[in-house]
Amino acid sequence: DLMSIAESELIFVGFQGMIDPPRKEVKNAIKLCNDAGIKVLMMTGDSKLTAEAIAEDIGLKGDSVGVAELHSMSNVDLLKRIDDISVFSRITPEDKLRIINILKKKNEIVAMTGDGVNDALALKRADIGIAMGIRGTDVARDSSDIVLIDDNFASIVEGVREGRTIYDNVKKFVKYLLSANFSEVVLVLIVMLIWRDARFLPLLPLQILWINLITDSLPALALSSEKMEDDVMKRAPSGEGILKGIKSFIFVAGLIAVLIGFLFFYMNKGDMDYARTMVVSSSIVFEMFLVFNCRNNGFVFSNGGFFGGLKKGIFGNKYLIYAVLVSIGLHVFAIYSPLGGLFGFVRLELMDWVWLVGVGLVGFVGVEVFKGLNRG
Repeated sequence: DLMSIAESELIFVGFQGMIDPPRKEVKNAIKLCNDAGIKVLMMTGDSKLTAEAIAEDIGLKGDSVGVAELHSMSNVDLLKRIDDISVFSRITPEDKLRIINILKKKNEIVAMTGDGVNDALALKRADIGIAMGIRGTDVARDSSDIVLIDDNFASIVEGVREGRTIYDNVKKFVKYLLSANFSEVVLVLIVMLIWRDARFLPLLPLQILWINLITDSLPALALSSEKMEDDVMKRAPSGEGILKGIKSFIFVAGLIAVLIGFLFFYMNKGDMDYARTMVVSSSIVFEMFLVFNCRNNGFVFSNGGFFGGLKKGIFGNKYLIYAVLVSIGLHVFAIYSPLGGLFGFVRLELMDWVWLVGVGLVGFVGVEVFKGLNRG
């Protein structure tokens, strides 16, 4: 027949094999994940030999488990071993779903990537489903939370980097606003509890609004433009709350409020407008120092000594410098212009500003000290 004729008198030339090589940037992305405390698992329908070859090529270290071995393991056994496994081969959609359920049982936050119909169950079950935008099927994209437009694993790592940076900046923003406003509340509360007379309020309502306008706008917004910290991809996920580390800021803000309260009593010698101007100004100056404390969790001068600390810890965010200068400039303008009468301000002398800067420095050093104690 025709088949036997076609298969006769052939000359063996050799075998040809094909492989879909990983992208060059994947190996570095895997390393970044390891440094960041993110465990990467490969779940593939390819053979165990192929999966192990790819894993070795991209630097994915750990045990390799085939489908037969996986099916022979109970959920209890898999739960014990899964931390040591990095490669699953020849697995089915049901196997992928089982692995994700085991990971979630360990209270892991699971992100799943996939492109086919067989990945839909796992993409839906994972905490974060990530589908391929180019090669991904409609079912995979509809089942996922995120779609990669370039089908690149490195884009996921970059997203983690940006996400951690945004979260860090949100924490800085919240620390600054809560600490600054806590100081104002404690100040008014202390004075009212001691004097119990509304005529001796340390801050008038309009003055409180002025402080919030000056301190809670531009400086707070400038914190959102902070660059990513050096260790953003070198620390493991901790699940820490957004208020972690705020105790030292709140404590020092309370102490500064007490200090400003004593300053109010000391300065109030028959001139309430002068005393209130000093309270408003000291609060603003303290919060202008405080915003630099909130730039990072470590010491301001911990990077590169004094001058390195000045460059990174103080002058590392040009928008923050501009915001502080504009805020101080607006307050100085309000004091020494006719606008000051609207807020009940009076002109301050040079020694008054020395007092104000001293209060700000005390608060700045105090926060740095308590940050160090909390880290220790």
